[in-house]
Amino acid sequence: MNKRNKRRLIAGLAISMLTAAVPFQQPMPVHADAGSSALTLDTIRVALFLDNGKYRASKPIATLSSDKGLTAGLTYPSAFIPWLGGDTLQTVRLSADQYGFTALETEDAAKAGALTDKLQKMGYAVSTWKRTRQGKAVYQVSAGAYPTKDKAATAMFELMKNAEISKLSAAPSLTGPLYLSAGVFVSEPEAAAKQASLAAAGVDSELVYTEDGKGGAAYAVWIGGEADADRLNARQQLAVKAVPDLALQPADAKAAYLVKREDVSSGAGKPSVIHLQFSDNGRKITIVPKQGEIKVAEKSGRTYRGTMEASVYNGQLALINELPFEQYLYSVVTAEMGKGWPAEALKAQAVTARSYALKQGNKYEIAHVSDSTVDQAYYGEEAADVMQAVDATRGEVLVGPDGAVVMPYFSANAGGKTSEPTEVWGNPVSYIQSVTSPDEGAAKGRVPWYQVALADGSIGYVNSALVRDTGSVNAAGLTIMEPTENGVNIRSAPTTDNANGPVTGTLNMKDKVTVIRKVEDSNSYQWQRGPFKAAELRDKINSVVPKAVTGDLRQLEVTKRGESGRAAEVKANGQAINVPYGDTFRSAFMSLPSTKFEIEETGSYTILGAGGASRTLPEAGGTLYVTGSAASGKQTALTQEQWVAVGKDGQARVLTKETMFTFTGQGNGHGLGMSQWGARGLAEQGYDYKRILQYYYTGLKIGKD
Repeated sequence: MNKRNKRRLIAGLAISMLTAAVPFQQPMPVHADAGSSALTLDTIRVALFLDNGKYRASKPIATLSSDKGLTAGLTYPSAFIPWLGGDTLQTVRLSADQYGFTALETEDAAKAGALTDKLQKMGYAVSTWKRTRQGKAVYQVSAGAYPTKDKAATAMFELMKNAEISKLSAAPSLTGPLYLSAGVFVSEPEAAAKQASLAAAGVDSELVYTEDGKGGAAYAVWIGGEADADRLNARQQLAVKAVPDLALQPADAKAAYLVKREDVSSGAGKPSVIHLQFSDNGRKITIVPKQGEIKVAEKSGRTYRGTMEASVYNGQLALINELPFEQYLYSVVTAEMGKGWPAEALKAQAVTARSYALKQGNKYEIAHVSDSTVDQAYYGEEAADVMQAVDATRGEVLVGPDGAVVMPYFSANAGGKTSEPTEVWGNPVSYIQSVTSPDEGAAKGRVPWYQVALADGSIGYVNSALVRDTGSVNAAGLTIMEPTENGVNIRSAPTTDNANGPVTGTLNMKDKVTVIRKVEDSNSYQWQRGPFKAAELRDKINSVVPKAVTGDLRQLEVTKRGESGRAAEVKANGQAINVPYGDTFRSAFMSLPSTKFEIEETGSYTILGAGGASRTLPEAGGTLYVTGSAASGKQTALTQEQWVAVGKDGQARVLTKETMFTFTGQGNGHGLGMSQWGARGLAEQGYDYKRILQYYYTGLKIGKD
């Protein structure tokens, strides 16, 4: 089950050739029916890879697969023209034919593999081409793609400054989308034969699928792949010298094309993959599965219904998944709630998800929505009960008094009470009001944790199910426990989420820990983040807000709250932090789950001495000492980074030498509108989906799209 943390804000292999044009459903725009203000959508376009300057989620290579086979072709306004494919094309890699550089050319496959692996780990888009030259296998390690020659050159020169890479590389050279044509043929075997004859003469060439001018595909053999005219001319002279009767003409750069390469980037022992590099000239390439779904390796191996469209947008690879709208909702509701949830809650989510998608219009120009929680989570996974809920509400949307579809704000968990819009964005929303929300189900059945002090003085959290009471206490009366097994993890926060509670150590059977306090598991309903060092928290605040916090961050407190209890004002060192709207506090304070929080400071405390004298720390200069029994009078300087103090009430507290801040709170998301966990709670109380929606959205009705 996947709950969102952030919610939307306003605002050489033989392939059989397929020649016949087939009807193609052109991406449908969102439109209004005559006489109705409700929106309709038959198919939806979901951005899996996209970089539009604001939303950045692109990758330079897409690896698509289907065990039933794939077909690749060109998208026209009214038809899809298949160029290659069939049962044997089960995996294909796609990238734009742009600028890059060859980092290494070698006959040593192991050497090429070592460099490829190294560059991939460094984050470079790397492909290793295998070609035959005069009967020998040659491997070319190619990095890119870059939208311009200058960017490719900069990347190449910067990489070669790396001594380790420089040793593995040899004579790096720029590459690009400039080619010469050695002929166009009516069949792929003819083109392949021409390519083989050139290879035997020592001339490298590429087999290219291109337009034949009659609505079908032609097969060309191109020489080049150079970044500028001078290098292309030099390549031409070498080719003609090797094959004197070779006739070369400039390749048509305006035509749509697919350069077919043999890609062995997966490594030794793994089969090569057909890699298609498509033209960067505004044309779109579509991949259609013969049956079933398409797997996308770069999206964690997820599988998706529908087709995939690849193009260049804003200089980057864009990958758009197009599928029937209602089928899209199967995956969205599964990701947003998950299988096994009450049917009425799933139905409520289906209506809100449908309404949200329709409200977006063509948000990304070439796509209606993205697959991320910036819009709605869409991971390709589906569940039978979710599909039933979507089907049961088919076409139903939330509409206002005028019949228009409204924006159905929702979040994972409201923490017991939903937000009032002015708390979040500073402006009212007529159909959103703050209401109590039964969200506590997210915490049900969770095992509590202990905050503990280890023998070395460090502080952490251990799951209470993995330790037992020894029957002993320390001098301060605090319980001493021991692990029930070896290898028990100590974490920085009471959660098994490695992102928010990473492992800081382990306990074995003979180890002992001192219990400071018992705390609840950090989850969607109630959570803990931190502790954060004052300096890093100050820097994060200053990266988000327009008016910087100057000097050391010594104090941080919530000074005003909104109707739902969310922070409306927070002061740093006594000065209000200037945020554009309340929800900004989440990003300003290290990406908190919600703005319904308390702040605990661990670096400020007061010590009471004899005669009622007090001393508040931290203070400039001086050293704090711990004094032993009156008989010994021995004093020990307190030099640890953190320690445990016990008050007169017997309650233990962690103190730190350096100022640090811990946030504890409730809820996950902005809290506006429907709470997903609240919808579950209401469904368990007997509410149907319409009543759930009416509970969270005041004055709205459910209409048909």
